[in-house]
Amino acid sequence: MSVALTSLSQFDPAERRHGEMPEGLTIAEMIAQHLPEALPAHLARADVVLVNEQGEWPVSQDLWRHVRPKSGVTVVLRMRLGGKNFLRAVLTIVVIAAAVWTGGAAAGLLGFVEGSFAYSAVSAATTFAVSVAGTALVNALVPLRPPSLTNRRDSPTYALSGTRNASNPWGVVPVILGRHRVYPLYGANPYTEVVGDDQYMRLLFVVGYGPLAVSDLKIGETPIDDYDDVEYNILGGYPDDPELALFPAAVLQEDLSVDLTYDAGFVSRTTQPDVTEASVDFVFPRGLGELNDDGNIDSHSVVIEIQYRPTGGTEWFTVKTLNYSNNRSAAFRRGYRWTFPTPGQYDVRIRRTTPNSTESSVFDDVTWSALRGFRTGSPIDFPFPLTLIEMRIRATEQLYGVIDTFNCMASSIVRDWESASGTWIERETANNASLFRHVLQGPAMALPRTDDQLDLEGLAAWHEDCVANGYRYNRVHDYDASIREVLSDIATAGRASPSQTDGRWSVALDRPQSVAIGAITPRNSHNFSGEINYRKIPDAFRVVFIDETNGYVRKERIVERPGLVGEPTVFELIEFPGETDPVQVWIKGRLRFAELMARAETYFTTLPAERMIYRRGDLAYINHNTLTAVMATGQVRRVDGLYVSIDEEVTFEAGTDYMVRFTNAEGESWGAELDTPATEATTDLLLAAGSRLPAPGDVAMVGPAGRDVIEGIVKDIEAGQDMSGRLTLVPHAPNLVELAEIDEVPPWDGGGTGGPGGGDVPEGEPAKPIILELDINYRLNTSDEVRAVIATVIVSPGAGGAVPTTAYNMQYRSGASDWESHVTTSTEFVFDRPVRGGDNFEIRVRAIGANGAYSAYTYAPLTEVPENPGMPE
Repeated sequence: MSVALTSLSQFDPAERRHGEMPEGLTIAEMIAQHLPEALPAHLARADVVLVNEQGEWPVSQDLWRHVRPKSGVTVVLRMRLGGKNFLRAVLTIVVIAAAVWTGGAAAGLLGFVEGSFAYSAVSAATTFAVSVAGTALVNALVPLRPPSLTNRRDSPTYALSGTRNASNPWGVVPVILGRHRVYPLYGANPYTEVVGDDQYMRLLFVVGYGPLAVSDLKIGETPIDDYDDVEYNILGGYPDDPELALFPAAVLQEDLSVDLTYDAGFVSRTTQPDVTEASVDFVFPRGLGELNDDGNIDSHSVVIEIQYRPTGGTEWFTVKTLNYSNNRSAAFRRGYRWTFPTPGQYDVRIRRTTPNSTESSVFDDVTWSALRGFRTGSPIDFPFPLTLIEMRIRATEQLYGVIDTFNCMASSIVRDWESASGTWIERETANNASLFRHVLQGPAMALPRTDDQLDLEGLAAWHEDCVANGYRYNRVHDYDASIREVLSDIATAGRASPSQTDGRWSVALDRPQSVAIGAITPRNSHNFSGEINYRKIPDAFRVVFIDETNGYVRKERIVERPGLVGEPTVFELIEFPGETDPVQVWIKGRLRFAELMARAETYFTTLPAERMIYRRGDLAYINHNTLTAVMATGQVRRVDGLYVSIDEEVTFEAGTDYMVRFTNAEGESWGAELDTPATEATTDLLLAAGSRLPAPGDVAMVGPAGRDVIEGIVKDIEAGQDMSGRLTLVPHAPNLVELAEIDEVPPWDGGGTGGPGGGDVPEGEPAKPIILELDINYRLNTSDEVRAVIATVIVSPGAGGAVPTTAYNMQYRSGASDWESHVTTSTEFVFDRPVRGGDNFEIRVRAIGANGAYSAYTYAPLTEVPENPGMPE
């Protein structure tokens, strides 16, 4: 058994240190273990408060050596004003600067500049009109930003231009988070070269910040390996990547169409500055030769002279006099490349020294088609490793024009939590927690955070939660955005929101909680108020997303409201940034509906500085007469048999059952039913027979049975006057998953936008899944009673099946209880459930196909929980 202890600062609720202390220690002994570096002068400015669901009880310093808190009570050590320096010394305080996520400036042809997550305002012309339900989701515990902000119109990937390769000089360097199909940017201008009768194209693409895993290279829909005479290299984006081999220099090509004629003489063009070499291409559009009387083609020749001079100079230098001979009537190309004596800008002039034939049997037309300048060094100068793809491909008889539909799959390689070893390892991942950490510590961050500035333990726990629920984040960040915006999108995809723990970056999860950090009553707060949003909930959401099951094209899925009868008529557009799985789109849409139904109320209150122990995501108990006239908090004045008198008047209404919760100075808390008759106002409570009696001085919280307290989650904290804090809370709503009714996922095949499936639905069922591994552990409550069984199930798709598997329905039950059901796209799931020794528990799994059909169940062996597993606490 243990007791939770929290130390915190008056000045910042994020400045905390948590610990678990053995039951039986005094408060003084707990503090000595928790803060061994604290000096007596520091502790002289400290207060201790015991907290449980019934309220808070201060303990004076002269009792610290005598009071032994019991299990279930949180001991809160608070610093009074003047104690700022103490926690500044004891805790590691992180200064959160308003830095941007940036890639840094680069020179060279590509000219990338800061790929920053600097905030980019959205103009009024692009703002989406959010409806009532949409506004509620924007203000949710895990906010969902409106489509005007999630559908980035300044992002090439999420616009029509995202299906074309393009140049973006001095633009944003893409950051690939998760897995996505991309059309990479040109790293330099493509150029062509002539080898014999063939023309080759050389290209360089920038996929994004490295390292990335790149696969499935295509031009349009054709795999790159289906082309002839193609070479390519993938540079993964590591510091030790080799130099470019197929695109080793910056090349600036000017495409021309200049007819060379004898009468015109020299034709002149100028290269770009700072070139060391140049090349020219010539095209013979009708071939070169002379048709004889027998119908055969005889050889014919054309002589071309090339000269150059430094731009601004007067003397021309001859490069080469080229004599081209051939006997063919089909078009062909020729080229020539040379080196300049020094880097610079040069004028190049070319003339034909062979007169143009006037005979119809002779075809000797020639066109100057290209001028290129070559610069030394890499075409890209960038301070961080980039994932690059260089390519040389024969264009003759295969390609027409410049390649602008080259695409590939790209996956982020970052530090990822490995549960088995309990360490962070570098590997390919789309896990939200790993990407959250990468944003804060990766190369695109102007001021990367250290490990000490991150709550790595909390992120590891979130990582495992995302694995269990199938949450991922797949998005191309090729637009300006703030750090907070990017972190918020990643966290939202994992049903969380950015937060800080002990002054370190972490997340607050929207999950059911069991331990409250404190109680909010009229005795410790003021300016309490609440509001109810009587909003019209739409019949269905139209969720726009990039569909990973259909070539990463933009799709729309209809998600109907749980319990809807009939066809939907009222729709609302929402988006889930980074979500590419149509199954998760449906699940998250239903969860958002559950939020709208369960969290219509919002509560506001102000706490004085000494009560500011909360942070975002904390669970708090609320008992306030503002909520209802018969909800009140008082202190016991006297006890006479079953009659208890308190110092607060309460009004009881006929036909309503009431109860009271008492808490004593030792932190013990218990509830009792009331037999108090209906009355206008009274301070006397009549307890039901057999109730445990309080003592004078104990705290009493009175209210309707089941609503004597309201569980609230802290959504926001704002600074107030005199160091007070303004809290915004929403209902706890631990039953969101049940309200969402997500067990049955409708079919989806990605076609159309007219319904849940979006098109024709294939028939048949998926194959039964295979249970690869079942790992069972236990947590103990006492030596002979099991508190929880922890069962990790790892599955894989079965062989065969009429349709592919897209998700799994994991189910669990203990004894004669009903099956508990979860839908997940992950192949790993963890059941962590209470159970007693001697009970049996069962696990079964079925596959969900792409059409929504279910397979037969695969059952794990029936397991009996041992009476005493012999596991440590």
